[in-house]
Amino acid sequence: MIVTAFKGILCTDRDVSGLESKSGRLLPASDGMGVSITDTIIKKGVELLY
Repeated sequence: MIVTAFKGILCTDRDVSGLESKSGRLLPASDGMGVSITDTIIKKGVELLY
């Protein structure tokens, strides 16, 4: 089991920011758990196209 707090990833390579969003990689695929979990915050009213 891996337990990661959002505060623990701030200012690390798991803390990713863009112009309109901020993303925290709580459980990246590189942890080897077979799944990844990411918390993403997008500014209100922003439309993102991928």
